[in-house]
Amino acid sequence: MGIRSDQRLYLYSRAAEESFQNKRLSRNKCFCNIGCLWKVIKVFLTVLLVLVCSIGSYFLWSSTPESADPTFDFQPQTSEPWREEEIEEILTQIPQVTQVSCNRFLSPPKEWSKKEEKLSKIVPRVETASTAYGDCTKITSTWVEIPVSKFERGQPIAFSIMVYNDLDRFARLLRAIYRTSNVYCVHVDNKSLTEFQKNVSQIASCFQNVFVTKQPVLYEKSSVLEQEMVCLQELWSKKVPWNWVINLSEEEFPLKTNLEIVHILNIMHDFNDIWVDPCTEHGSNSEWIGCQLSTLGRFTERWKSSPLPPFYAQPYKGQVHVVLTRAMVNYILHNEDAKAIYEWSLKTEYSHEIFFSTLNANAHLQAPGSNAVILEHPLKKKPSLARLRLLKRHDAEWPYCTYYLRDECLLSPRELPLLTTSWQLFANKFKPYHRPMGYACLEEWYFTKVVQELSEGKVQLDLRLYHKIYYQHLGI
Repeated sequence: MGIRSDQRLYLYSRAAEESFQNKRLSRNKCFCNIGCLWKVIKVFLTVLLVLVCSIGSYFLWSSTPESADPTFDFQPQTSEPWREEEIEEILTQIPQVTQVSCNRFLSPPKEWSKKEEKLSKIVPRVETASTAYGDCTKITSTWVEIPVSKFERGQPIAFSIMVYNDLDRFARLLRAIYRTSNVYCVHVDNKSLTEFQKNVSQIASCFQNVFVTKQPVLYEKSSVLEQEMVCLQELWSKKVPWNWVINLSEEEFPLKTNLEIVHILNIMHDFNDIWVDPCTEHGSNSEWIGCQLSTLGRFTERWKSSPLPPFYAQPYKGQVHVVLTRAMVNYILHNEDAKAIYEWSLKTEYSHEIFFSTLNANAHLQAPGSNAVILEHPLKKKPSLARLRLLKRHDAEWPYCTYYLRDECLLSPRELPLLTTSWQLFANKFKPYHRPMGYACLEEWYFTKVVQELSEGKVQLDLRLYHKIYYQHLGI
């Protein structure tokens, strides 16, 4: 890391003071000497110039967008509320759980009675969930046509969605996040049944801004990263002037509406959201107790047998779930340094969990939107904005999880109090065989929130929270 601006100011002011002292000591000897006096003047002017440049540099690098200013009150964009009859029509389309009121699950599980616990295990019947995947008319007739505000149209988002084998969950995820202003890239696991791949393509063909990648994906190690890159390349070639890319899978569901996400990403401004696992913050010498107790603490084994990364980059384990700015995607696709880090990542284990975090956390790589560029220390255990994931090593913070798959909690109705109050954008992970009532109730809650937005013409969210979380946590 280079010298910080405050250190630079101190050094320059110290140099000026020493210069002044030397000048005073030699004043009697050279005061009348024009040549000596000129040397003193040159030294003084040089120090003054350096100080001016340093101060200018300080304000340049310490300045942040308006949204980063602690005194800046980010006002949500408003629009004309929808008419009551239009809202009533949309209400008839939103998916609803019929067997039980989902509000029963919104209190902490420790307060549940045996009845709530029993109801949480019911397999829900959700209205308006279409299974006619071969007919575009039937598909679109069961989808909620969510109007797009002028603010959303001016801030398009690109989505990359990975699907494996659950057509219903893919369709429900797409139904929730679909807006006409965005663009959606879908990549299908090549091991999926031919009929499944055909049905995914059929759903995508019903919408002008949804497409399936031409190259197949094998959900194994490096090929996941390679397919993410394929989607980035294809999204880059689209005419839609998107500002951000968010990657998803069929096992996830949104916690924030599209309008809320656009507001939040505007507060983030030009920063990426790329999480770095604290267990690799200090490499193999991590002393964090959570890493020592976790079987996942040996992350450095993932690149130990690989060649050293180029450009003296420090590897970091993160996750494949990211929010990337358009400038970052351009850097990833076209910068030679980024390409070299990518090629190195492919030689590691689970490269999709290494590439983005390594690129973003090494300040000297100068990746656009990297937090490391503006931080004295790039990894202050910043939580992930992109995704809510409950890992087993965090069970002290949320002790209600009923089942862990590879040390990650499978979300259920017991997590609804957490999900519906979370500040993160998406939740991972849901499995259809594990208490699907949680997914169905979250879906109902999400669309109810969308309808409330439309009826009031604004987001139902305190955006100051995101300024505090994102900027104050980073120390800006």
